[in-house]
Amino acid sequence: GNMNFHAGNHQVAEASLREGIRLAASARPPDENLIFLGKEFLGQLLHYLGRYDECETLMLEILPEARRRGDPMLVLFALAEVAFGRGQYHIAERYFREAYKQTLEEHGPEHSITAEVEIGMSRVYAAQLRWGEAGKLAARAEATLRRIGGDNSPQRATALMMLASAA
Repeated sequence: GNMNFHAGNHQVAEASLREGIRLAASARPPDENLIFLGKEFLGQLLHYLGRYDECETLMLEILPEARRRGDPMLVLFALAEVAFGRGQYHIAERYFREAYKQTLEEHGPEHSITAEVEIGMSRVYAAQLRWGEAGKLAARAEATLRRIGGDNSPQRATALMMLASAA
């Protein structure tokens, strides 16, 4: 699941995650599940804090394990966002496509997570001036979010803004 860092004490969160990872690794045998989860959460925190190089290094390290576990969505999404922020749109698109395939298989097309990935891909297409593809994905995401949350769903805001930019 997605980790929420809104309490605001990010130094404590980071230190706690790093110590938890260290302890899980020092167990005999090492607790591989706890190590993976700790690194995944730490990667999310680093992304949240804008420490993209550290986030990318950590997420690339755990991506093979995330794929092996059959749930690479959070890792792929973070890597796509880092690449997007650097203007590496072809790399961002590759990660978003893989995340999209995985979320469609796991959740289907009518899910908020699928819509979030569609919005991310729409942003990439818009940045590449691929307006038709951007608009199509943004419209699909907006319609899904409206069906799920109603006309006043706050989640629709990003999809509507992407739809407007592609119009």
